Amino acid sequence: MKKLILSLLCLIVLKANAQESKDFTEQGKTYAGAGAGVSITGLLVNADLETDSVNYIGNSSVAVYLNLDHFTLKKFSIGLQASYQKMSVYVNHWEFVTRNNTLERFEDVSVKMNRFYIGGRFLLHYKNTPKVDVYSGLRLGAIIVSKDFSNNDAAFKAEFENEFPIETRSSFGLVAIGSRIKFTPEISAMLELNFGAPYLFAFGGTYTFN
Repeated sequence: MKKLILSLLCLIVLKANAQESKDFTEQGKTYAGAGAGVSITGLLVNADLETDSVNYIGNSSVAVYLNLDHFTLKKFSIGLQASYQKMSVYVNHWEFVTRNNTLERFEDVSVKMNRFYIGGRFLLHYKNTPKVDVYSGLRLGAIIVSKDFSNNDAAFKAEFENEFPIETRSSFGLVAIGSRIKFTPEISAMLELNFGAPYLFAFGGTYTFN
């Protein structure tokens, strides 16, 4: 999937080079987007584990997102982005030794997690034509995580946090390359490859208005 997205983005860049128009601009316009992305955190949670001492099943949805970006200059936009991702882990059996050298055993424990992201993004649109927009940029924001444990034992929580270090924190991300493929002046499809929260790669749609 990652190789397919990279290939599509490379083809889009080549197409943009061929179609670039010096007079075309979207300065002053705003576009709203919505879609879904795959995160590294979600992929790690989905990796089930079964050994003699631990057996758990993880589940993660895609990260659904909304964004709003405004062209302040011909090749520069600033925007806001928010996303939500639902995750859970069901522990069939977990046996471990605590820091106090006591053996703990837990069975049938579930943990539900909600992962929110909100932040700003700053994009350089280095190829923007009537048919395609290619950009890169930065994201600055915060990840907010809530957790619901079916067992509130302190030792279990500490071991879980060590195994799944998914916490509320600040976030810095790089939009390595993204593109809007424009079907009309208003409606576009979108692909992005990112490094950092809230997702690794994403797809969706956008609508542009004045």
